[in-house]
Amino acid sequence: MVYDAPHERWTHFLPRVLFGLVGTHLIVVAVEEDAMREFALAVVIAVVLASQAHGAEGGKPGAASAVTLDKQRMCVTVDGKPFFPIGACYISPKYMKECADAGFNVTIRWGLQFGPQGRDLTEAKAKGGDGAVRAYLYPYLDAAQQAGLRVMEFPALFHFGWNYGDPGFPESFAKFLEGRLALVVSAVKDHPALLAYYGPDEPDCYYAGRDEWRQQLRTYYEIIRRTDPAHPVYTLFDGGGEGRPVPVAKWVETYDVLGHDHYPAPGAKPLLPVYHDVALHAEFAHKNGRPYWHVPLLDPCRWNRPYLPGEQRLQIYLTLIGGANGVIWWVWPPRTPETWLTVKQLAGEMRDLSAVLTEPPAPTNVTWSPPHCRNTVQVRAIRHEGRTWLITANAAAMPVKVRFNLPGVVGGRAKVWFEDREIGIVARILEDRFDAYARHVYEVPGQWTPDRPIELQVTLEAAPAEAEVCPPPVTSGANLIKDPGFESGANWKFTTGRDTAQQAQYRAETQSPHGGNRAVAIVRAGAIGHSVVAGEELVLKPDTLYLFGGWAKTMGVGEPVAEIYLKNLEGEPNWDRRAARTAYPMDFAPWRRYWTMFRTGAKPPRLQPVCGFSSRGLHEGKPGDHLADGTAWFDDMFLYEVPANVTNMVINGSFEGPEAARGWPLGWTTDWGDTTPGQIDRADAGGIWGLDESTAAEGRRSLRIVSPGFATPPSISGSNYPQAFHELAAGTRLAKDKPYVLSAYL
Repeated sequence: MVYDAPHERWTHFLPRVLFGLVGTHLIVVAVEEDAMREFALAVVIAVVLASQAHGAEGGKPGAASAVTLDKQRMCVTVDGKPFFPIGACYISPKYMKECADAGFNVTIRWGLQFGPQGRDLTEAKAKGGDGAVRAYLYPYLDAAQQAGLRVMEFPALFHFGWNYGDPGFPESFAKFLEGRLALVVSAVKDHPALLAYYGPDEPDCYYAGRDEWRQQLRTYYEIIRRTDPAHPVYTLFDGGGEGRPVPVAKWVETYDVLGHDHYPAPGAKPLLPVYHDVALHAEFAHKNGRPYWHVPLLDPCRWNRPYLPGEQRLQIYLTLIGGANGVIWWVWPPRTPETWLTVKQLAGEMRDLSAVLTEPPAPTNVTWSPPHCRNTVQVRAIRHEGRTWLITANAAAMPVKVRFNLPGVVGGRAKVWFEDREIGIVARILEDRFDAYARHVYEVPGQWTPDRPIELQVTLEAAPAEAEVCPPPVTSGANLIKDPGFESGANWKFTTGRDTAQQAQYRAETQSPHGGNRAVAIVRAGAIGHSVVAGEELVLKPDTLYLFGGWAKTMGVGEPVAEIYLKNLEGEPNWDRRAARTAYPMDFAPWRRYWTMFRTGAKPPRLQPVCGFSSRGLHEGKPGDHLADGTAWFDDMFLYEVPANVTNMVINGSFEGPEAARGWPLGWTTDWGDTTPGQIDRADAGGIWGLDESTAAEGRRSLRIVSPGFATPPSISGSNYPQAFHELAAGTRLAKDKPYVLSAYL
């Protein structure tokens, strides 16, 4: 490997530095003048090439593995054996062995972590031929092979510039196709660690010149397969499909394996749609003779908390139940100790299930009783070696009890994988309990044909009480909403568009309201309109800070959206983006409070409080693929003027509030040069970004950030220094031309 490090990346007082890697030895050449650079580069390359003469002839590796597509099993085979990919985008070489031991088997070369790219690759070719190109590309592949991982090579990393929105992108990508693409593929195609090629990342993000882009993607694919017919092309498409395969994903002539990413915001969006999206794209891929490898989120980049262990586990098992033929997390590293431990456990579980997960795909017929519990436990049945594996997961945020009526099993005992227990099956009935977001994997004696239904009888348990994660600021004064608890109902009006009374209903709810004697419920059964309960008109003060919200819970089927918002009666542009709109998932959770802070403009606004219930499956006002039936409850609405002494709009600005994960202050996040697993942690636990209880200007905590220094590889965004982002109160937007003061102790 040869790396030319320009002095701008270091300091103006250092010379230009050249690195060469010979085995495990590093060659460093300092060049004071740019005029000497060409000579020094040639020297380093010559030494690297000379060292390779002691290895495989000409720097060539040993025999590559045979990777083929099995269109019956819908998987790839490696040296004739079915292979279920379990990986992440860019596993650092330092952690490859630990990942492989845990159960990972794939990594993707990714991002800016690899120093020189296209320009240097071309220079290496010019100076040292094919051997120099291999020396440049092999270290990551060699490290993976030594650890026991396989690699998806990312040739487009060596493009001339990666910006789909650049007007010059089509021309520069065409230039890349003419030369560097084949150069990369030729160099790595015989490496034993190579599994597949990754092909332009999320190509559906490029909208200009679609016909031209489709042809370029086809050319990308054809050049790779012509240069290396022994390895498939995997293309990942963006998650913007809105309930159906993204249009560009239908260009099946441009890939061998289909990928799709889905990144629900932790705690803000439901996880059940992961199952629907995976099932949709897996079905599409399989109909076209392609495996489907799903890309879930390893750790959020900018949201204010990570996935909790139960959420991470649920999204992976919903992915498996949906029919994915591989799982590749985006992107390394897991930033908290809890996430690091959880993904290693999940990788191990998928490794242990690989023989089951690579069986030919078959549908699973499931019915739920009562029907409104369809959004709770999800099931996939896989027949393997004379038995049936039931992969199950509870998508509800509350515990449930389930009776499985199995069509082909009279009795016996079912092994529960990963839990060291068995369950008896009596008269075809298997009974078990699921905690919120829990998974169970049953190995059941016997098999049945896929058309015979598994009948689930679901009993909902009482949802445990929840501590409010982030309560709103303390306020005083009058609640400006009339009849906020719906005790009389006289101040609220129900409308449902073109739906009939049988499709959408409004009723008072006296069973378990949040407060008082009543709540309000919107019940939908086959509705396609937007069902709302609207309160009386309000006129607010100009240039004033307000706190708005209410309590709600939901239960039902499909993919609904329940909302609490303030409707602007004067049609002010961009109002909903500026203030007071909250959406939350249907997840069978207990009562939760949703709130936001906003500041009015110069003109006194006329507003109306609204509770709404509609379907995510509506596309341009027409029924979509995921219509929603069920019930949404609302209670104890509020709208307060925020007094002048409660004006800190930064959530958890003192770091004394709740933790999103250990050491991670709620409302804060980071986007910088991620370095090691578990780097976000408390200071006393060795975290390099996290809470410190040994030092504080006020209170008992501060946020401690340790700069890892310039030796740290840059993050995907190219940042190479630690930073922290603060979050304003949910939905908050600062007013134009309004002075604000930001202060902090350092």
